[in-house]
Order: sequence, then C-alpha cells, then structure tokens
Amino acid sequence: MTRDRRRKAAVRKLQDLTGSTYSASLRKYNELPSFEQVLDNQPQLTFFGFGVFYDRRESAAERQREFLVERAELLQQEAHVTKIRDWLLQNIAPIKTPRQGSYGVKHVVERAMGTYVSNGELIAAALMADYPMARPHGNVDLGMSQRDLDRAREG
Repeated sequence: MTRDRRRKAAVRKLQDLTGSTYSASLRKYNELPSFEQVLDNQPQLTFFGFGVFYDRRESAAERQREFLVERAELLQQEAHVTKIRDWLLQNIAPIKTPRQGSYGVKHVVERAMGTYVSNGELIAAALMADYPMARPHGNVDLGMSQRDLDRAREG
C-alpha cells in the first residue's frame, strides 16, 4: 500500500472514530506530532522504551553507552514507527485515561502486523498518534480502547 493510501485510510478511520468530517479529520491527522517532535519532547525514549534496562552490575558509563546505542537504534526506525502509528490510528480508538500497558499493546501490534515491534517503537508511534500517556518509565500506560485491543487480539 502506498504512503498516500495508508494516510487516507488512517484519516478515514480517524473520521469514523471521531464522527467528524473528512476535512476535519485530515486537519487533525496533519496536526499529529512528527517522529522528530516526539523524540525532541521525549529525550529519554529509546528502542527499549524510556531509558535502558537497569542492571546493577553495570556502571553509569556502561548504562550511558547502552542508552546512546538504544537511542540511535530508535532514530533509525522512523519508517517502521510511522507504519505502526498508521495501524494504531486505523484500529485503536483513543480514550482519555491511560490504562493500557505499552508492553502488552506492543504484542498485540506485533501479531496484527506480523513483524517485530520494540516497546520504544510502540511508544513513539502512540505519541505520534496523540494517545494520552502516563508513567514514562520503561513501560508506559496509554489511553487506548480496551474493546479495540481485544478485537485486534482476536483477529
């Protein structure tokens, strides 16, 4: 599917979810934060999630090196994160209260898309899709519809 078709499908789904017109949904879609904006706003976000896995045996310098490697890995995944964002917009309605753990949602998206999705990629995609977020430490809670996630798990 071409990028324009994916965008149009995402706008149509946003239109369905919000009950607004196509042009209003397109404006909302175009106002969503970019990959660069998300990374600028979330300087601790890495391929792993927020920060890196904490191992007591590692020194601060080793954790810092690991952080830089994980951040660089996420920076290389813009195209994949955009595909994840588009899938989320097409399939999962946003809700106001963040209750869905990012790690669990990551597994739903992996099964649905048929490809590996890191926790950091899922979080970046969710932030690009403007889902509410809470607890930014490793895994986060996201404001996503339980009903839609259940439907995606079954599908």
